[in-house]
Amino acid sequence: MADIFEATAQVLAERGPERASTNRIAERAGVSIGSIYQYFPNKAALFDALAQDRFQKLNALTLDRLSQAIDVPFPQAAEIVLRSFIDFLTENPGLGRIIVELMQPYNRTPTLMVAEAQAVQAAKTYLMRFHDTLAIVDLDTAARLSGLVIAAVGTRVLLDRPSPERRELMIRETVRMLSLYVGAVPPATDPN
Repeated sequence: MADIFEATAQVLAERGPERASTNRIAERAGVSIGSIYQYFPNKAALFDALAQDRFQKLNALTLDRLSQAIDVPFPQAAEIVLRSFIDFLTENPGLGRIIVELMQPYNRTPTLMVAEAQAVQAAKTYLMRFHDTLAIVDLDTAARLSGLVIAAVGTRVLLDRPSPERRELMIRETVRMLSLYVGAVPPATDPN
């Protein structure tokens, strides 16, 4: 299955979802087309399974980054998580758009809802650690909004492909905005 997923990701990156074919994926994976249809009834089902697999990997990466950042101040932790989200999406360019589509409320599967709940809980755990030094009105809301902002900015970076300078500005300003929201001391900004 891993070979089929990897081949699908490669073909998606090269050709995009519209031009990616199950024949090309089977060829790349070194399997027969029947092997793909044994597991997936159509191309959309294959893309969905791949996106869910990668979304779970993204969630695991996010949880790992949050656990590594448990002792760092909020602005640094927010930047770590935001950069890891952006890097993951840009490292999976053909898959990124499918993951973004899968993240929409109308596409949420039970697997994705569990992953989202885990990410919110990890963010709440982090925020609780610093709760007495932050100005958070509602912990659950702060955790959810922080995640939504990071997802939105990461998605924009993926879709817009800004210049490196613009990307860095978006990251800095997002961290500053989130830091101000939770009452953390935001990092200094460069007016340029």
